Amino acid sequence: MKNYLVRLSLLVLLLAIASTPAFAQATSASSLTGTVRDTDGGAIPGATVLVTNAATGVTNETLSNSSGQFSFPVLDRGTYSVTVTLIGFKTFVASDVRLISSRPSALTVNLDVGGISETVEVRANATLVQSQTATVSSTLTTEQLTELPLVSRNALYALTTLPGISTTGGPRGALINGLPNNTVNITIDGIGTGNALQSTDGFFSMVTPRMDAVEEVTVTGAVPGVGAGAGSTQIAFVTRSGSNTFDSSVYLYWRDPKFNTNYFFNAVNNLPKNEVKVYQYGGRVGGPLVLPGYNGRGKAFFFFNMEHQRQPSSATRTRNVLKDSAIAGIFTYDRVVGGVTTQQTVNLLALAAAQGQVSTPDPTVMSILSRIKAATATVGTINETTARNVNQYVFQPTRESDQYTPTLRLDYNLTENNRISATYYWQRFKSNPDLLNNVEARFPGFANFGTQNSYRTTGSIGLRSTLTSNMVNELRGGWQWSPNDFFSNITPSMFDDQGGHSIGFTAIDGSTITSATARVGAAPRNTTTWSVSDNLSWLKGNHSLAFGASLAGVHNRSSPYDNVSTVDLGFDTNNDPAAGLFSTANFPGASSANLTSARNLYALLTGRVTSVNGTARLDASTGKYVYLGELTQKAKQFSIAAYASDSWRVSPTLTFSGGVRWDLQLPFSAVTPTFSTATFADLCGISGVGSGPDGRVCNLFQPGNVSGKAVPQYQQYSPGSRAYNTNYADFGFNAGFAWRPHVEGGWMRTILGNPEQATIRVGYSRTFNHERIDRFTGSIGANPGGTLNANRNATTGFCLVCPGEAWPLLYSETSRLGAPAFPDAPNYPIDGSAAQTIQLFQPNLRTPRVQSFSAGFQRSIGDNMALEVRYVGNKNQYGWAEEAWNERVIFENGFYDEFLLAKANLKANIAAGRGNTFAYTGAAGTSPLPIHQAYLSGRSGADSGNPSLYTSTSYANSAFLARLSDFQPNIIGAASALDTTANRVRALTAGLPANFFVLNPSASSAQVVTDREGTRYGSLQVELRRRLSKGLLIGANYTYGIRKSLINRSIRLDRMEVDSTGVPHEFKVNWTYELPVGRGRRFGTDMHSLLNGILGNWEFSGNARFQTSRFQLRDVKLVGMSVKELQKEFKVRVYTDTATGTTTVYSMSQAIIDNTRRAFSTDPTSPTGYSSLGVPSGRYIKPSSDANCLAIYRQDCTAPDININGPVFVRVDLRAKKLFPFLGHGSLEVDVEMLNAFNNVNFNHQLTPGDTANAFRITSAYTDTNTTFDPGGRIGQLVFRINW
Repeated sequence: MKNYLVRLSLLVLLLAIASTPAFAQATSASSLTGTVRDTDGGAIPGATVLVTNAATGVTNETLSNSSGQFSFPVLDRGTYSVTVTLIGFKTFVASDVRLISSRPSALTVNLDVGGISETVEVRANATLVQSQTATVSSTLTTEQLTELPLVSRNALYALTTLPGISTTGGPRGALINGLPNNTVNITIDGIGTGNALQSTDGFFSMVTPRMDAVEEVTVTGAVPGVGAGAGSTQIAFVTRSGSNTFDSSVYLYWRDPKFNTNYFFNAVNNLPKNEVKVYQYGGRVGGPLVLPGYNGRGKAFFFFNMEHQRQPSSATRTRNVLKDSAIAGIFTYDRVVGGVTTQQTVNLLALAAAQGQVSTPDPTVMSILSRIKAATATVGTINETTARNVNQYVFQPTRESDQYTPTLRLDYNLTENNRISATYYWQRFKSNPDLLNNVEARFPGFANFGTQNSYRTTGSIGLRSTLTSNMVNELRGGWQWSPNDFFSNITPSMFDDQGGHSIGFTAIDGSTITSATARVGAAPRNTTTWSVSDNLSWLKGNHSLAFGASLAGVHNRSSPYDNVSTVDLGFDTNNDPAAGLFSTANFPGASSANLTSARNLYALLTGRVTSVNGTARLDASTGKYVYLGELTQKAKQFSIAAYASDSWRVSPTLTFSGGVRWDLQLPFSAVTPTFSTATFADLCGISGVGSGPDGRVCNLFQPGNVSGKAVPQYQQYSPGSRAYNTNYADFGFNAGFAWRPHVEGGWMRTILGNPEQATIRVGYSRTFNHERIDRFTGSIGANPGGTLNANRNATTGFCLVCPGEAWPLLYSETSRLGAPAFPDAPNYPIDGSAAQTIQLFQPNLRTPRVQSFSAGFQRSIGDNMALEVRYVGNKNQYGWAEEAWNERVIFENGFYDEFLLAKANLKANIAAGRGNTFAYTGAAGTSPLPIHQAYLSGRSGADSGNPSLYTSTSYANSAFLARLSDFQPNIIGAASALDTTANRVRALTAGLPANFFVLNPSASSAQVVTDREGTRYGSLQVELRRRLSKGLLIGANYTYGIRKSLINRSIRLDRMEVDSTGVPHEFKVNWTYELPVGRGRRFGTDMHSLLNGILGNWEFSGNARFQTSRFQLRDVKLVGMSVKELQKEFKVRVYTDTATGTTTVYSMSQAIIDNTRRAFSTDPTSPTGYSSLGVPSGRYIKPSSDANCLAIYRQDCTAPDININGPVFVRVDLRAKKLFPFLGHGSLEVDVEMLNAFNNVNFNHQLTPGDTANAFRITSAYTDTNTTFDPGGRIGQLVFRINW
């Protein structure tokens, strides 16, 4: 607690000494302007305008100017009464004037001649038609948040009900008007709480605002004001505040599996419901601050909310386990004799004993396998598979999750003109184990698992000062501090049952056997943000001016470490003395895959070690490497902004708005000396710095140009050094108008109504986005120096079996499993190696930006409803992304032509009876392959014409041959298969340059963060708003959106704009209806209390979403059908095998699936070019390549992307609420909620052509157990609430 008090004290001190409006962040206040007229429409100056906050009683007063206009530049959101008086006129009183944060409101006052003691009262309500600004925004109030049936009490996720916010899955992946996640700026009371660490996780708040703690939340999706803050889309939460009246509530939200239906795939697989229970209970209280000896009514107010969420739950997991026969050493495989398939078995341990090899199973491994067998017998099911040695185990591990979320707000009127507000959120999250990150125990009762334990806080304090009657200043500062402790519960003792290491099992029958390890290390981290801002609002005549500035910082710390090393078991075919056991003589009719599985099973049982893996990390305090130790890396970034804006009310029906904003985002920089960097000379490597496509600074695609550095080097990244150059000229702006057309008559009058009913709004803006700090830590942090690879293996690491030692290394030989002798500290400059990556930033990175445009028409329908039709579009430019500059060279070095010769060689050799080989044999139609000979045999081009020298077994290797298919060639894969470390040595001997296939062969990858990404979005949005009237509230919206993205097919080619997947059509509606029955309502006003208790005070509400998602096929062609016909075939098909009872789900017809599988199952050695599945016919999907065209990059061979819409996603949530009043002002509320009320199964559709049996197979449906606790199926929820 001491740290929190110190932090708060420092913040108060900082604000106290700030004497100028230096720094800005968005304000959460509203404003009210208006015009005072007489009955003839003439302006009335000098009228007294008094606004009174209905909740707190706080008043503000001003006079109308010579044009009759008045303005209150800054008011707290809430409900007000407006009183206008002037001698000679009746007093005008408007009640229920609802002000919403960040949205200006207007009021027209018409004064009637009469005595001042006479009063004319009107009910203003909330403004339905936004007539003062071109900014496109939507707001959810506390009433909507608490009255609608929503799947989560995280108020952020409720925003998916608003127009322009779409998601194809859970709410955390939502996009706002098609913009990337890093364009979203989330604030709570003006302080940023979004994920400043991860660029792809923008729809996420580190501090989760709870529904009962939120007064309202506003989403600005297009043309944001320049004072809204950094980012192109804004999500602004406002915390509830207290009032002059005490108000309190306690509540319980309860979910239990017995209220739910089962998840579809659990049901069809005979699994029980996932145990997802949710208990969310808490309470809130607000009112005047009354203490012994002090009465704060009208002056001091408080609000407090406390919520606890307890969520015991389970998830379905699948593990791969050995069959009992395999554990006993019996290897089983299929053998085909005379067209008949039979099962063959070989006792591996007996075979090894007969040949004098190790035949005793490793005791530790056998202990683990025995415990796995015992655990799988306690709970869950074992599913037999078609694999001969492996089964699947399915079970449902459980977790306990707790979240504590207290919230406090204090408001104090220091003087009549000065008000201070402070909020504090403290939240704790515990998850044991962490199912979200799949770190639960691999099997029931196993020791190793990880937990998550996080603290998240945010606080703000603001001072609002009314300087004059037309000038208000708001000074605000705050922080967000969120240490996330991932998996620190893991200790070395968890691995005692594995012999003190983590044992990695190997793959058998194509499936990796699940080991006993969930995770070996921890990953604690903390991303802290802070900001200080000042905003000045000034009414000057018809101009509403605003000025401000801000200073903000982001600080990140990560401290990962490991507990034990990882020992991988497997078989080394090059060194193991038992390699001779695995031949077709001992395994008759076995395929190469069978032999591989047999080797791996033998290695697993006998504990044969292929690697001992560990990482040495740099201790920031000592500068020394520590094996498995902690690496602390800290980074930071600062930003400064300033803005000025004007809203000019040209006339009562026309308002122009505009502004300019300067954003200065200082580059990321390191804080600790645990990072390393390099120069572009190092990244370009042996190819050298020069000229590449589109201004890239390396000699890309120039094999043989060896003017650069043969060995790249890394330098220490000095603390304070900046990753790229600073952009000082980032000026954003917005401009727009809102016009209420005045048409006297005709059909236009019918459409538009009077000027109070309709508004046309047009706006345009340019904003700059804030890249998250993972751009730095994920790029520069990946360079060597902070960590040292201390892996021991037989290839690129430290020696596994060192000189003087014998193969094999067995796990039982514990003395041989220790750490290698590695350097104790980095010795800069560090020489690079082919196993390391080089990652840099483009020096002159441009700041990502968005151009946003909107044009819309709003029209009120009656007094309580409004319809808006608008176009919203944007263009996102200069997005950051990593480019891979070690792209394969295939044209300039002649490999493309030789690949075509290799294809021809294979055909010619088969035709000549030379067998399945693409070697140059001298047969008619075969040609020399000098590149292959250089890499496979180390022979120069002069020897390539001698057929007798083509002795490499790779020419007949099945994997090499498969890449030569006419129907599915893979030239990039062929180049990668040749360009191995060992083959490079041979190629150098043969005289080929080191950079023959890649820019920098001395780096595993050469990555550069560039600014070439972009998106484009256009949408038609229709929104209907009905405020609560006669018991009915409705919010409905439809969005038709098209999103396109710039993609990088190859760095040698220009960027290409393509359609993006997403949600093209989306209709959402929510409603609340108060049944007009009961005391005080339309029917049954005088109803008996007993009858009223049954029939009265009922309310029904709902929330529905209907949408289609766009799916995309790439690098394929359609045969026998059009895109429209494919669209018709794309639907759910459920099949149940009557013999076995097995249910499977597919998204295509069986005929299309079967023929598509045939089209993708190619075999260049067969007469047809296809495998034993057969030749495709009829309607199907095929790879884009054929005998006449070799597809290399996306959309080659005239194969444009194929975009189709999936089946409609349907979800309807319903709520029935019954209110039981008591003691006059209290009430008991009982709600029954049915989430996904009609039990719609929204399948995760698969448009996945391929040759496997799972092509187009659907194996899951919508669930979201991690963020909204939705296990699938219909969810029942009971809500109990007491208000008083």
